[in-house]
Amino acid sequence: MIIKADIRFWMLTGDKLETAIEIAKSCRIILEGNQLMILSTNDFEMLNRLLDNQIEILGLDLTKKVRSLKNFS
Repeated sequence: MIIKADIRFWMLTGDKLETAIEIAKSCRIILEGNQLMILSTNDFEMLNRLLDNQIEILGLDLTKKVRSLKNFS
């Protein structure tokens, strides 16, 4: 229903990349033909910049961010 409603969401995980992708596929979060964007870093500030950059590239409204990583600690 989320996909049909055209709701975008982010899946963040600390698991192994391959495991996270397979779980997302098995839960049908990732469907055939979906674009998969992988942002990987051990640096919190770098991750926040990468996320903000991708949000801007996708043209999403930054005022609608539910929870900013800047406020998450």
